[in-house]
Amino acid sequence: MVKRIILPERISEKLDLLVRLDQECSGILLYRKTKEDCPIDYMFLTGISGNKKAIPERERENLIKKFYFENPDYSGIDFHTHSALNIQKYGKKLEDFSKGDLTDIESKLKRDENYLAMLVTPKRKILYGKKAPDLVTGENYPFSEMLDKTIGMHLAYIRNNIKENLEEIYYP
Repeated sequence: MVKRIILPERISEKLDLLVRLDQECSGILLYRKTKEDCPIDYMFLTGISGNKKAIPERERENLIKKFYFENPDYSGIDFHTHSALNIQKYGKKLEDFSKGDLTDIESKLKRDENYLAMLVTPKRKILYGKKAPDLVTGENYPFSEMLDKTIGMHLAYIRNNIKENLEEIYYP
């Protein structure tokens, strides 16, 4: 069982920038599954929206599913932001998971007890799951930037070379 998720400073800073946008953002934080500490290697945006909820784009979700298929040692944390603007508009209740967020998360936890979600607000980052490990922001670990570039190139390769219909593979 994962005991700690390590959020490198470089990714934490990117998340902090996202909450400054007027839009809400959603994405996935990719990490290698281990039994102890799991450093996050890559941040992948799946959607950006101007309203209260960012809806992931299906094409980007399919790309990540293909990545998981080719890299079974990886898992991900679904994240979304509540922007400073929306917190100002709709109130401090958005400084935490909304009822809709929790309903969605609980539904996903019924299918996968290891599912993890993260909410990013201007004030904090909250990790949620049935067996949620501790979230630790730490220094960039050795080779983290190289892994970031390698994963980014791999995702670009997948996107540019998908020949089969991913809809049929992942959504029968």
